Amino acid sequence: MARAAKQEYENGTSLKDIRTMIDEAYKDSEVPSTPTSMPEV
Repeated sequence: MARAAKQEYENGTSLKDIRTMIDEAYKDSEVPSTPTSMPEV
């Protein structure tokens, strides 16, 4: 996931959009997420 996030960032994707993509990719995972705040715009 880190590699994909880095690539998205280098392509100009906003941090908020990257976070949304990560949350979407792992929403059905059995592993609980960390309580990390959403990046500010």
